[in-house]
Amino acid sequence: MLLYRYRSLDQTSRKNTMNIIKEQSLYFATPDQFNDPFECRAAIELSSSKKEFSEYLRDITRRQAPGLNRSARRNLESKMRRENRQEASSEKVAKAVEDEYRELAGKCGILCLSEDYANILMWAHYAKDHTGVCFGFDGSESNPFFGRSLRVEYSNDYPIINLVKEDRQSYYIKCLLTKSYDWHYEKEWRIVEHKNGKGVYKFHKDDLKEVRFGINTDTQDIQDVRNSCIEAGMTPKFYKAIRGQREFKLNFIEI
Repeated sequence: MLLYRYRSLDQTSRKNTMNIIKEQSLYFATPDQFNDPFECRAAIELSSSKKEFSEYLRDITRRQAPGLNRSARRNLESKMRRENRQEASSEKVAKAVEDEYRELAGKCGILCLSEDYANILMWAHYAKDHTGVCFGFDGSESNPFFGRSLRVEYSNDYPIINLVKEDRQSYYIKCLLTKSYDWHYEKEWRIVEHKNGKGVYKFHKDDLKEVRFGINTDTQDIQDVRNSCIEAGMTPKFYKAIRGQREFKLNFIEI
């Protein structure tokens, strides 16, 4: 399977787009840099048994106060248990913990890709009115870089997360990989960098398998991209979009 990255070649974006080829690198952004204000949202639950809630508080104290001895940690757990018992059914507790988790998730670096190279809307939105380019990368599971991609799920509701019964990893995955159904046409996949966060990450030059140009991509831009691929030792196939004859559809011819 190939995964695609749409890019503009206008004056503002051109340098970064060409660096994908020249430096074999891609930028991982944080969720607050995306165009969707609903990123990292979830419906939080705290329902649990007494034992599960005690283990939950124990985990929190270990993370928030790792230097405490056993006795001090138990006292802190008891204090938190009394406070949370009073407010366990309120939205206040859930919101406080959710805000903490969202802050952590917001520091992750994310690369957004798509399994669809022929979406008319994405060519308009992400490739500057069909004047840009779409890079196709090797997304097979064996690929050490793109093989880490995870499919985004689409829903009309926020993902439900029980903060007592589920770990932080579940929170990250559900929040970062669930979007509104309105976005389903993007058929998105994401690579999430939890440890190192946002920044530029390098891939192998052989990972680039295809380069597709839009209906309105300038002839000189096409030549510049091809020349850059040759100089970088890349050997992708090149395609040019053309309008469908009877349908609102993009067709591609190899060039």
